[in-house]
Amino acid sequence: MHGVLHLLGFDHELGQAEQDEMEHFEIEILVGLNLPNPYV
Repeated sequence: MHGVLHLLGFDHELGQAEQDEMEHFEIEILVGLNLPNPYV
């Protein structure tokens, strides 16, 4: 999922706000797929 978000234009290396936004989307998608949060 992380790589797919990069392909969609997200980049966590542009700053903390962008990193937080990308992680939020990643977590929400994974939760929707019944997969664990990789950031805990």
